[in-house]
Amino acid sequence: MNEFQYKGKEIRQEFFSDCFDEGLARMHFEDCRFSGIRFDDILFDHCTFVRCTFSGCRLGASEFRFCAILNCIFRMCSMFSTVFDNCKLTGSAFFDVDAPYFEINGGDWSFTDLRDLSFYKMELHHINFEGADFTGCCMDHATISNCCMRHARFGSTSMVSADLRESDLSGSNLSGLILRKTKIDLQQAVLLAESLGADYEP
Repeated sequence: MNEFQYKGKEIRQEFFSDCFDEGLARMHFEDCRFSGIRFDDILFDHCTFVRCTFSGCRLGASEFRFCAILNCIFRMCSMFSTVFDNCKLTGSAFFDVDAPYFEINGGDWSFTDLRDLSFYKMELHHINFEGADFTGCCMDHATISNCCMRHARFGSTSMVSADLRESDLSGSNLSGLILRKTKIDLQQAVLLAESLGADYEP
């Protein structure tokens, strides 16, 4: 299903009855609502979603490839092994989402609401997380390299045995991180000390 635009629509399951073999490509949805739709194993290729709501949808093993998902809400969705490949999700939010083994490959996740998501053992490289909210997230054993996490929010965010080296955490208050056996670089160590009220003097 290709090259269509939809605005302000309540999208139902039957709308996608012809797309499950070929996927969706270059479609534009704006202010649309997706409720209880089964998107398992679907490829979304270069699609755009603006201010859309996904409620109770199943997205298991689906893949978003080079998609723009802007200011959207995912609520009570199942996202087992869902893949986001070089997507832009600026301003989007995830609430009560079950997302074990989901993947993020590059892209722009700035100012996203990711509270309480699990990033356990994930490989996160070259991703823009500026201003993202990681409150309550489990990032244990994750590798987070060359990511922009400037002004990100951390509160009870667990990074036990994670590797943060070479990511930019400037402007973030790191006092809300739970760290143990966590690998950090010198710049991050200075930021952590400042967040705890210490002054670094070389």
